[in-house]
Amino acid sequence: MAALNLIEPISRKAATMRSVCFIIVCVLVQGLESAILYEDQVEIAGHEGQCYDKERITFYNEGDVMRVEETDCTQKNCLGYNSGTGKIRIQILTCPTVQAGPGCIVVQNKTLPYPGCCPQIIEDQSFDQRLLYCQSERQKSE
Repeated sequence: MAALNLIEPISRKAATMRSVCFIIVCVLVQGLESAILYEDQVEIAGHEGQCYDKERITFYNEGDVMRVEETDCTQKNCLGYNSGTGKIRIQILTCPTVQAGPGCIVVQNKTLPYPGCCPQIIEDQSFDQRLLYCQSERQKSE
């Protein structure tokens, strides 16, 4: 019985280490960058330096957040006049593409404003980590 007590803490420690490694893998997979796109518009007379949102029929000043799209989780920002292109520039921020590895799942809450609505990778609590450990041990022995 004494040997069992010595083995049990080691086993618990190994399980904890596997959990920590597992969470790190989930976080590493999530560390992808979001895309930043640009849209150039022709300047509209009487609204020099302003961005125009044709869907909302609204003008925005340089530095304004034009809108946040809940449906596709993006944000548009008015950057104003771009001397390089001679046009009005709008910045469009999008979420990164994420892919969950074994034992991780992708969750997304589109009711939150950008970037909170972007997909997140979390540990799948229902995933049996012992299966992953057994598979890796089996591969080592082959």
